[in-house]
Amino acid sequence: MRCLLIPTTLFRAVLILISYYLLFLGIIILADRLFSFPKELLRKSYHFACSLSIIILLYIFPTWQSAAAVILLLFFAGFILLYLTARYMSFRLIRVDREGEKVRKELLFQVLNTVIMLVILVVLFRGVFDGRVHALNGVLIWGVGDALAAVVGGKYGRHRYKGRWFRDNKSLEGCAAFITGAAAVIYILWLSGLDYGSALHPVVFGLAVSSLGGAVEAVSSGEVDTLTVPISVSLFSYMLTLF
Repeated sequence: MRCLLIPTTLFRAVLILISYYLLFLGIIILADRLFSFPKELLRKSYHFACSLSIIILLYIFPTWQSAAAVILLLFFAGFILLYLTARYMSFRLIRVDREGEKVRKELLFQVLNTVIMLVILVVLFRGVFDGRVHALNGVLIWGVGDALAAVVGGKYGRHRYKGRWFRDNKSLEGCAAFITGAAAVIYILWLSGLDYGSALHPVVFGLAVSSLGGAVEAVSSGEVDTLTVPISVSLFSYMLTLF
């Protein structure tokens, strides 16, 4: 993991982060224009783009303080941009969901939750604990698992969860897709050389943290799973290294 600790100035780190967001956003918009993605898949694509930016915040920014400060500043800039966009033009370009005031509030709330999640993980696992890999686990599991759960569950979900603890649109098939995809991410990261510091076999470790993520995602509302899934998975991943 030390190979990712790239010596760089704060300016270069900010430039890399902004360039990443603009590039990924442009790719998603272009792909949507060419292939007309389903709206849920498009929304999850934005989530996935945000999840990958954790690598820059954890491993390229020189300090955790600078990473947290920059992501907060970008949020305020994004807040102003979304406000002006909603006031003077439509959201047809990014085509996330319904038009009008409701989509403006939905987008701002989603962005706010994402920023809060990123800041909490950067502060906890760069500032308080020495465990960047666990923050990486949590965010990537959320990004990949949540997208697979939404796409697979929406298309193939036949066995819906019942009970007041579960959301109406959650299914066993979606949860299985979440766990399978997230566990695969953990295993691939392990193959790439990441050391989780746990005595558990990487397959067992991956299934454990992915199962927790799938369970939390199943009982979390769509508005807060951006917070609950990555934070709970990151903390659980860190806890597994203590035994």
